Amino acid sequence: MSNITAPSAPTSIRAQGTRLINALRRRGIRDVARKQWWRILDLWWDRLHNTTTSGFVDVADLKPERGDLAQAVHYEATKIGLVRHLLRQVPRSKRQHLVDFGSGEGRVLLVARQLGFARITGVEFSRSLVNRSRENIRQVRFISDASAIKVVCDDAIHFQIQSDHNVFFFYNPFGPDILNLVLDNIEASLEESPRQAWLIYVIPIHADCVTLRTRFMLIAETLLSGFETATFRYSPGE
Repeated sequence: MSNITAPSAPTSIRAQGTRLINALRRRGIRDVARKQWWRILDLWWDRLHNTTTSGFVDVADLKPERGDLAQAVHYEATKIGLVRHLLRQVPRSKRQHLVDFGSGEGRVLLVARQLGFARITGVEFSRSLVNRSRENIRQVRFISDASAIKVVCDDAIHFQIQSDHNVFFFYNPFGPDILNLVLDNIEASLEESPRQAWLIYVIPIHADCVTLRTRFMLIAETLLSGFETATFRYSPGE
């Protein structure tokens, strides 16, 4: 029989209190409160809309139909509060067609529709996640036009950038090699059909892939509840 015993209730409570105090010292009460609120919001939002967008999938379980798992990153849903904050950086008049690379279970797609984006496309190479996201889209009641949201099962580098795509969302979906190829495709489309565009990058560990492209201007950097983000704007001729 194991000699390991569960910690007593006072010890457990004391440990939780210590972690909370340390978090408050590191990040401040506002950031800690925001993180807790975002956790509650995620659970409430899924329950309200009868969706399942809070999943976590390890890289080994993604099982793409095509694509390079060596460059892939595990799937984890973006916090709804963070998505709202970032998408509101795009002026309402410019919320035309958002593309989410590594769209997973579709959370960013659904929130984007709530925020008034006319059209939204998710790009996801895992068939199981594509099926889950399509089911989530069918569940929500606030989408009256089913054609407004589309989910494509494909590798990001083979996805065709269209002339109306003007907002690109990345939650650290892959490594620098694939990111550069995707950025090449985006840049080629923006040059062929000149237009203003936004690129939103959560956990931008390969941000230099973007900053080295002179027409992408960094317009915002944030650190909210442990999530570092970078937002870039592309303007023809800049």
